[in-house]
Amino acid sequence: MPITIDIKADKLLKDLSDDLVDEEGLIRELTLKSEGYCRSEAPKDTGALARSITSRISGSTGEVKAGEEYWKHVVFGTSSHEIRVKNKKVLSDRNSGSTHKKDAIFGTRVMHPGTKPNNFPARAVNKVRGEIPGIAQKYVRLKQ
Repeated sequence: MPITIDIKADKLLKDLSDDLVDEEGLIRELTLKSEGYCRSEAPKDTGALARSITSRISGSTGEVKAGEEYWKHVVFGTSSHEIRVKNKKVLSDRNSGSTHKKDAIFGTRVMHPGTKPNNFPARAVNKVRGEIPGIAQKYVRLKQ
């Protein structure tokens, strides 16, 4: 299941009449900004997660998704866990603090220390949220 950020005009524009707002333009810009911020906030170890982020606009709804399945582990973090050999003979554990090969521990299983949560989608949403008033001004028409 991909991670999704939904941008909907009905929530943003609940107090404005349809003839005063260019909904499609507003949703398009907010969706593209959300996609850009998600990509910039995503971790860049391999870049696969950032590259998997896409957006789609349908009527008055925009959607930003991260396609890589490991997004959950990035956003919520992981606890320490055991890693076992699958396709090789041994694994190397260099968590001893040394970078010398002679100090590494080799075996058929090692303990991964876990990862801290990295809630990059929330940071992206907060950045976009701060820009909504300025962006919305471009798409609200004055009544004549």
